[in-house]
Amino acid sequence: DSILKRDKRKTGIIGTVLTRYDDIKIPSVLTTPESLVLQSYLRDMKDREITDVTMEVSSSAQELFRNKNIDFDIVTFNNLGREHIDQHGSFENYFHYKSRLIRHAKKDAVVILNKDNEKIYSLKDYTKAKVLSFSLENNDADFGISNLDLSTGKGNFTFKINRDIDLGKFVIKKSDFDVKLGSVGYSSVMNSVVAIIVALCLGIEKNVIKKSLLEFKGVERRFELIYDEEFKILDDHFANEKNIDATMETLKEMEYKNLNILYAIRGKRGIEVNREITERLVKWINILKPKTFSATLSKDTVSEKDRVTDEELNVFKSVLEKNNIKYKIYDNLEEAVYNSIDQVKDEDVLLLAGCQGMDKGAKFVKEKLLKENKVKNIGQFTDRIDNRIC
Repeated sequence: DSILKRDKRKTGIIGTVLTRYDDIKIPSVLTTPESLVLQSYLRDMKDREITDVTMEVSSSAQELFRNKNIDFDIVTFNNLGREHIDQHGSFENYFHYKSRLIRHAKKDAVVILNKDNEKIYSLKDYTKAKVLSFSLENNDADFGISNLDLSTGKGNFTFKINRDIDLGKFVIKKSDFDVKLGSVGYSSVMNSVVAIIVALCLGIEKNVIKKSLLEFKGVERRFELIYDEEFKILDDHFANEKNIDATMETLKEMEYKNLNILYAIRGKRGIEVNREITERLVKWINILKPKTFSATLSKDTVSEKDRVTDEELNVFKSVLEKNNIKYKIYDNLEEAVYNSIDQVKDEDVLLLAGCQGMDKGAKFVKEKLLKENKVKNIGQFTDRIDNRIC
């Protein structure tokens, strides 16, 4: 969306955080709205002369045909994890619905597949569309990267077009160019690579792409750098094992003195989900060795549907104790954030991690830092947090 806007297009976006077009901004209840609502948005966009729409289409939406009869020109498949398996009954069902956009893509569409994932790349044999591939690990795909630097958290890399790509209307010539991101995190690198490919397929100039990626500061609560002065505070959704790996891999590459982690335990997601997340946390705690590790139940901010159960809290504690991990648990998010900031020193990093239980974390960060007059660029800091959808 950022690239399209800089290319002077009138854009719309529909996704997990919000639906936005023209002067309309609607917080999302579902990643992909119900079909009638979705069609009403698209009708309104058409009436307002929106030229380009970017959408997230969830596996749930595809199973329930919420996106039926929408004519996609470009479709991408970037990641495949375990987060929604329970909802679909099995991994096979989840992949079946997740891949439906690719398998049903029209003949003159472009499909972009992650070649680093064997399951995703296998879909090249099950679509009529023009298939393009990318890899972050090697140069045998159509597109790739080299010279990745995440030392500041913000990705710098060389984007590589490994061969001439004939799209019929024009050819994307073999070449490479340097990219500097304004957003942080390893996931931002993958997302930017896909965004670059989409933009190139739309004929957008490389300089437009590079400028927009440098200006774009990221999506809220997706490894979001919310404070960057004497120390850094990062805010991350941290929803599943794959998210955790992407976040921690980035922290592993960053330069800082000490790491401090505050995690909001996932409520009403079941014992097994919490066991898996905690076990993955233990793995990374042993690698990154944070100075402090705390958790919160966020009783002061979550609704009943996200309340941590006794069983979920017990499995969280038992996994940590079994692995001799020291921890502190706070009932309330406000106290947890305030105390965590008190422990952060110059050149440290504080990671606020968690889903719904951490949605209000940035609000408490703002209150604490403004009270202590620690924010130099107050306008930019408060605007970033006050304009949140969460």
